[in-house]
Amino acid sequence: MSYSPRSVADRAKSMLEKKVDVARRGESSADDFFSALIEGAFLLGAADGELSEAEVTTLGETIAFVTGEAMDPAEFVEMIDAFAEALADSSIEARAREIAAVLPDLAARREVLVFAVTIALCDDDFSDTERAAVATLAEALGLGQGEAAAVLGEVEQALSAG
Repeated sequence: MSYSPRSVADRAKSMLEKKVDVARRGESSADDFFSALIEGAFLLGAADGELSEAEVTTLGETIAFVTGEAMDPAEFVEMIDAFAEALADSSIEARAREIAAVLPDLAARREVLVFAVTIALCDDDFSDTERAAVATLAEALGLGQGEAAAVLGEVEQALSAG
């Protein structure tokens, strides 16, 4: 099953717009949320050892769609390299705990998990390693295994319908 960057981007934009509304009410920073979305997606996409071309393309196109402008390719590579370096010096669990620390509400944490799963599913190669990383990310974000399974099902259904 193949998912278009547009359907992923539409979903990401909707999530970000909702989060910006929440941030205006003082619950969490939109910048923190956006960074958490991108790093969470990186963590799941990289869980199997590398980001696929589809994952990189979809992530880049999603950022461009959400922000309204294309990200400079060098800046995008620098961002991905920074995430890779942080992950190499740490672990998925530790990086996910860092994400959770800047997102005080569980709703934002769930949205990060949804977005990360969305990006990870875009390459039609959702490995057992990525599936395990979903569980790890969910736990570190303070969500349970049942929630991780629910998110997987929800995203698969949403993307296949879109």
